[in-house]
Amino acid sequence: MCRSYLIVFLIMCLVATGLIGCGTVRTMPSMGSYGSPKMMSGSRLDYHAAREDMTALRKFNAEAPEHPLIDLPFSVLLDAIILPITFSVSAYEFVFGK
Repeated sequence: MCRSYLIVFLIMCLVATGLIGCGTVRTMPSMGSYGSPKMMSGSRLDYHAAREDMTALRKFNAEAPEHPLIDLPFSVLLDAIILPITFSVSAYEFVFGK
Protein backbone atom coordinates (compact mmCIF):
# COMPACT_ATOMS: atom_id res chain seq x y z
CA MET A 1 0.00 0.00 0.00
CA CYS A 2 2.71 2.47 0.98
CA ARG A 3 4.76 1.51 -2.08
CA SER A 4 1.94 2.46 -4.45
CA TYR A 5 1.72 5.91 -2.83
CA LEU A 6 5.44 6.38 -3.37
CA ILE A 7 5.14 5.47 -7.04
CA VAL A 8 2.22 7.88 -7.50
CA PHE A 9 4.18 10.61 -5.71
CA LEU A 10 7.22 10.11 -7.94
CA ILE A 11 5.09 10.21 -11.08
CA MET A 12 3.42 13.41 -9.89
CA CYS A 13 6.82 14.98 -9.23
CA LEU A 14 8.00 14.13 -12.73
CA VAL A 15 4.83 15.50 -14.30
CA ALA A 16 5.03 18.68 -12.22
CA THR A 17 8.64 19.19 -13.26
CA GLY A 18 7.72 18.79 -16.90
CA LEU A 19 4.80 21.19 -16.67
CA ILE A 20 6.72 24.08 -15.19
CA GLY A 21 9.89 23.68 -17.26
CA CYS A 22 12.81 22.34 -15.26
CA GLY A 23 15.71 24.80 -14.97
CA THR A 24 18.29 22.02 -15.16
CA VAL A 25 16.90 20.71 -18.43
CA ARG A 26 16.83 24.25 -19.84
CA THR A 27 20.49 24.88 -19.02
CA MET A 28 21.85 21.56 -20.31
CA PRO A 29 22.33 22.68 -23.95
CA SER A 30 24.44 25.66 -22.87
CA MET A 31 26.67 23.52 -20.61
CA GLY A 32 28.84 22.61 -23.59
CA SER A 33 30.02 26.16 -24.16
CA TYR A 34 33.17 27.35 -22.45
CA GLY A 35 32.61 29.52 -19.40
CA SER A 36 28.93 28.73 -18.99
CA PRO A 37 27.65 27.79 -15.52
CA LYS A 38 27.75 24.03 -15.12
CA MET A 39 27.59 22.92 -11.50
CA MET A 40 24.06 23.19 -10.06
CA SER A 41 23.12 25.32 -13.06
CA GLY A 42 19.38 24.66 -12.92
CA SER A 43 19.21 25.57 -9.25
CA ARG A 44 21.22 28.70 -9.83
CA LEU A 45 18.98 29.65 -12.77
CA ASP A 46 15.90 29.27 -10.56
CA TYR A 47 17.52 31.28 -7.77
CA HIS A 48 18.40 34.19 -10.05
CA ALA A 49 14.98 34.04 -11.73
CA ALA A 50 13.27 34.24 -8.33
CA ARG A 51 15.40 37.28 -7.46
CA GLU A 52 14.74 38.71 -10.96
CA ASP A 53 18.47 39.29 -11.42
CA MET A 54 18.62 39.79 -15.19
CA THR A 55 22.38 40.36 -15.26
CA ALA A 56 23.06 36.91 -13.83
CA LEU A 57 20.38 35.28 -16.00
CA ARG A 58 22.21 36.29 -19.19
CA LYS A 59 25.11 33.94 -18.32
CA PHE A 60 22.90 30.87 -18.62
CA ASN A 61 21.77 31.31 -22.25
CA ALA A 62 18.44 29.77 -21.21
CA GLU A 63 14.98 31.05 -20.56
CA ALA A 64 14.04 31.11 -16.89
CA PRO A 65 11.09 28.99 -15.73
CA GLU A 66 7.79 30.77 -15.16
CA HIS A 67 7.58 29.57 -11.55
CA PRO A 68 11.17 29.29 -10.29
CA LEU A 69 10.30 28.73 -6.63
CA ILE A 70 8.17 25.70 -7.50
CA ASP A 71 10.89 24.35 -9.79
CA LEU A 72 13.75 24.91 -7.33
CA PRO A 73 13.45 21.65 -5.29
CA PHE A 74 13.19 19.56 -8.45
CA SER A 75 16.18 21.30 -10.01
CA VAL A 76 18.23 20.75 -6.86
CA LEU A 77 17.39 17.05 -6.99
CA LEU A 78 18.26 16.69 -10.68
CA ASP A 79 21.41 18.81 -10.29
CA ALA A 80 22.51 16.57 -7.41
CA ILE A 81 22.01 13.49 -9.57
CA ILE A 82 24.16 14.85 -12.42
CA LEU A 83 26.69 16.53 -10.10
CA PRO A 84 29.51 14.01 -10.75
CA ILE A 85 29.31 14.75 -14.48
CA THR A 86 29.13 18.52 -14.15
CA PHE A 87 31.90 18.55 -11.55
CA SER A 88 34.28 16.64 -13.81
CA VAL A 89 33.54 18.93 -16.77
CA SER A 90 34.01 22.03 -14.61
CA ALA A 91 37.26 20.69 -13.17
CA TYR A 92 38.60 19.91 -16.66
CA GLU A 93 37.64 23.40 -17.83
CA PHE A 94 39.35 24.94 -14.79
CA VAL A 95 42.60 22.98 -15.20
CA PHE A 96 42.87 22.95 -18.98
CA GLY A 97 41.00 26.20 -19.73
CA LYS A 98 41.18 27.80 -23.14
